[in-house]
Amino acid sequence: FSQVGGDRPDVTGLTGFAVEVKRTERLDLWAALKQAHTASGDDIPLLVFRRNRSEWHVALTFEDFLEILHIAGDLTG
Repeated sequence: FSQVGGDRPDVTGLTGFAVEVKRTERLDLWAALKQAHTASGDDIPLLVFRRNRSEWHVALTFEDFLEILHIAGDLTG
């Protein structure tokens, strides 16, 4: 994986996903989701975020979540 930034996804190397990473105490969730979506192109936008001393979380649309579950099911049997 590598980090990119700017108007492109923050992380590359995850085929099919555009990852936007935010590490902040006060996240503007809707703006961050919009940024992830804008940079995603044809990939599934993922917003990965956390506060200091907190676990990482992932935000994505429910439709994309269901698609990931479908793909995972195809891979596992």
